[in-house]
Amino acid sequence: MKTQPLRQDKHCLNCGTEVPERYCTHCGQENAVTHESFGHLVKHFVGDVLHYDSQFLTTLKYLLFRPGRLTKEYIAGRRAAYVNPIKLYIFISFIFFLLLAMIPNGQGHGEGGHNKVSIEKGGDPVPVVLDALTAVDDTLQKVLDEGGVHRKDSLIVVTGLPGAKGRYRTLHEYDSVQQQLPADKRDGALERRLRRRTLDMKEHYEEGSFWEAIKHHGPKLMFVLLPLFALFLKGIYNWKRWYYTDHAIFSLHLHCFAFIVLMLALLLDHWFSDSDTFTGYGLLLIFGYLVFALRNAYGQSFLRSLWKGTVLMFVYGISFAFVFAFFVLLLFAVIL
Repeated sequence: MKTQPLRQDKHCLNCGTEVPERYCTHCGQENAVTHESFGHLVKHFVGDVLHYDSQFLTTLKYLLFRPGRLTKEYIAGRRAAYVNPIKLYIFISFIFFLLLAMIPNGQGHGEGGHNKVSIEKGGDPVPVVLDALTAVDDTLQKVLDEGGVHRKDSLIVVTGLPGAKGRYRTLHEYDSVQQQLPADKRDGALERRLRRRTLDMKEHYEEGSFWEAIKHHGPKLMFVLLPLFALFLKGIYNWKRWYYTDHAIFSLHLHCFAFIVLMLALLLDHWFSDSDTFTGYGLLLIFGYLVFALRNAYGQSFLRSLWKGTVLMFVYGISFAFVFAFFVLLLFAVIL
């Protein structure tokens, strides 16, 4: 590529430092004539794009097919040929959450078009996510201690009230049943507040706003979980040779790989499956990748890396549940 002629003035236009040759030794700007031709601008653009593509393709190759190698290269200082980990994470996570927002809520490929992925309960299709909310309901709301309520076949059976058999599906139904119960048999103030909140959350979910909020705030959740994962790495690799930033780089690269795999899995489930089959296989692939990445990046045996990878996934799963629960409670408080 031809370059612009040099300026006669040897002082950098950007920082004022004296420039002995073509490029400023202080800021790196070329000390060339400022009026560039259109052809020169096009050549610069093509050169920059091809250079970035080369970096990105090389980074993607190592990220996908050489677990842990990209982290090892970056920590060793060989960085010019690869995309910065933070830039890579921002780019891939942006594509992932954009795709997640574009896929219709809870839909997969089914007969006659795209049908909602559901399970059967009492003959009514219920979104799978409601199972998680029901679990929250079972945990937070204890069955009344005395008379009137007992559990049978995973259903709350309210005796003496016709038509009240089954889980409360709506806030109106719950309020109606509570009004019919004697005052001493009704839920306490705290229990009533928790149950009403849970039922209201379910109704918001069924209207779509809850799931949309999860999609919208997903990147914020990951920005909490990502440094937590690096902290867990610091805990199991407590060597003086490793800094927290080293673990953060590993965490960034691992999450980038996970996003790519989950993107493909979500698309395959959306197009070809009535369930989360491909997503399940994707999670297994991510775990296998984690084990090999730990082995290559930290230089330990396969068995030790397998043990540490299992511990990491277990602790990360618990952390995800806690962060998600906190987010749900925070979101729910906003909704109310």
